[in-house]
Amino acid sequence: DGKLILVHQERLPLRRALWEFPAGQIDDEHSCETIAATALRELDEEAGCELAPQGELIPLSWFFGSQGFTAEHVYLFVARPVRIVRPPQPVGGEHIGEVRAVSPAELRGMISENILQDALTLALFARMSAKGIV
Repeated sequence: DGKLILVHQERLPLRRALWEFPAGQIDDEHSCETIAATALRELDEEAGCELAPQGELIPLSWFFGSQGFTAEHVYLFVARPVRIVRPPQPVGGEHIGEVRAVSPAELRGMISENILQDALTLALFARMSAKGIV
């Protein structure tokens, strides 16, 4: 329906929770299949969502998350349409407080009001905006 899924996730180094798009990490192999599978797994674990029938995972390329400190690549995807199938089931000590669907206008307001402070979420929204997805 054009809304975007956000999770309210506790971030221990910050000692508070942030609103952000679901995201994850790959520790091993970095094939196209592994990267796409990780995106879908994190969507499931953190937001309790899966691709709806006829849904698609759209790659939006990648960027360097902290090029001055690491060679880590951050891969960006849009999954649509999705459906919420259950509560989040985070692993590894993660805590998701809430899952929320917001309109692009609401997300822009959250960015404007500095409610969204996660660089990955800001980068993905910028990439979606640049490609005319939102």
